[in-house]
Amino acid sequence: MPFLSYFILLFFISFVAISQDTLWTNVETLGIEGKGFANTEHYYDRLPKEAKNTVREGVWNLSHHSAGMLLRFYTNAPQFFVKWQVIHSKLELPHIAATGVSGIDMYVLDNSNTYVFMGCGIPKSIESMAVFKAGTQANHQFSYLLNLPLYNGIKAAFIGIPKNYILQKDTIFRAVLPKPVVFYGTSILQGACASRAGMSYPSILGRKLGFSIINLGFSGNAKLEPIMQDMLAQIDASIYVIDCQLNTTKDETQAHTEFAIRKIRKAHPQAPIIIIEGSNPSKEFPTEEGKITYQIIKKLKKEGFKQLYYVEGNNLLGKDTEGTVDLVHPNDLGHFRYAENLQKIFKKVIRKMQ
Repeated sequence: MPFLSYFILLFFISFVAISQDTLWTNVETLGIEGKGFANTEHYYDRLPKEAKNTVREGVWNLSHHSAGMLLRFYTNAPQFFVKWQVIHSKLELPHIAATGVSGIDMYVLDNSNTYVFMGCGIPKSIESMAVFKAGTQANHQFSYLLNLPLYNGIKAAFIGIPKNYILQKDTIFRAVLPKPVVFYGTSILQGACASRAGMSYPSILGRKLGFSIINLGFSGNAKLEPIMQDMLAQIDASIYVIDCQLNTTKDETQAHTEFAIRKIRKAHPQAPIIIIEGSNPSKEFPTEEGKITYQIIKKLKKEGFKQLYYVEGNNLLGKDTEGTVDLVHPNDLGHFRYAENLQKIFKKVIRKMQ
């Protein structure tokens, strides 16, 4: 038998075996983490369906991306499969790898309660499948974290396990905060240009510090306009993070920032608010937008606002230019540095809340 024919036969036999001996569970039935709104047009959307007629078209289109969404699950299976179907057939972008745009990431919780990277599901087409083996990581607790794509949407996702094993929603992980941390911002916050779904800086922070996140990053569209202020205020979160200054002009920063803070604080009087200047090796710091924001925060603190924090953008990506792909968007190193630098302020805020 020719080698190619033999290979195809083996692949077909293996595929049939997987289909026959694997029990598939729709991820939706286990419950996704990272959704700020329940009443969405599609399950994996990031904004409520009524936003379709109120937000700008660019924001609405980006809201179908599953950035920040994840599943925590438990299984004692020695290996398991993930099948996922994305919305867009364009699996990659010129400056972002397909693994970041349309791929999935898998982590496992080890005995020290640290999430350890297991592997990446590489997208092959609109429909893809990946296999993960539990034995690849020692001392793990069978508690897994599945990150969904950053710059594509999900139509459907399934986890498959061999018969006679358990698959259920995870009960091992314990979040340090009772409610999620919601992040609003630019393409950087959404995840550009991380090479994997789990490497956007909000996801890194959530994983390292042990809290749930909601990612409301909208590439090129983070203007903090009144409708988005309302959306943020609707979410019941532990902490509110705004990182949109690389998308806002001076006038937009002046017009929107104070109102956004007041609106969030009125709806959630005790919740800390963190404003980030944003980082970019092509800019001089402080930026004009940063100066405006700093004065707004200074004014509000004089009025008696508590738990209001401002993070300067200088050096968030490091002191060199190695942290980006294009002197604007962070690569994995940049996202890691961003998260490492922000950890200090987040640890301080969380300590005050506990």
